[in-house]
This record gives sequence, C-alpha cells and structure tokens, in this order.
Amino acid sequence: MTQQFRVEEMSPPHVLRFSLMRSPWFRTAQLSFILTPVEHGVRISHEIVLTLWRRWAILVPVLAFVQKRALGADLDSLRRAIDEGHDLTI
Repeated sequence: MTQQFRVEEMSPPHVLRFSLMRSPWFRTAQLSFILTPVEHGVRISHEIVLTLWRRWAILVPVLAFVQKRALGADLDSLRRAIDEGHDLTI
C-alpha cells in the first residue's frame, strides 16, 4: 500500500516524526522514531498513534498483530543495511 506522509520533525541523528497525509484506512496517524545511545549500541524507540475510519474499527486487533511483525521486518532490514555498510544518509 502506498501512503503519503509529511515530516513533522527531523533532528538528526536522534528524532524523526511524521504524519500520514491521507489514507483509506486511517483517519489520522503520527509516527516517530527516536534513537538513544546505549552501551554498545543504539536503542530505537518507535511510537505509532492512529485513529481508524469508523468502518475499519473492527480491524484494530488484526492491525495490532500485523504492525508488530511489520515493524520487526523493517528493523531487521535496517540492521542488515547498517551491517552491510550502506550509506543511509542519502
């Protein structure tokens, strides 16, 4: 599914916040990634705040389950890119 987002805050290298512009599923959605240095690495905190259109409210349990798996896949891809030395600043 293709969606459009607007960057609300970008404070490299620690914060990225963005909002969904429009979606057939979500009335509103705000997402953020916050990177915090920890011993021997970086902690990536991800927050999603969303509201569904009323007709899709029945899908909340399914989306909660799928979202965790999708985020895990995204973070695995990020880890591979970092491990392989890709320049992620482009």
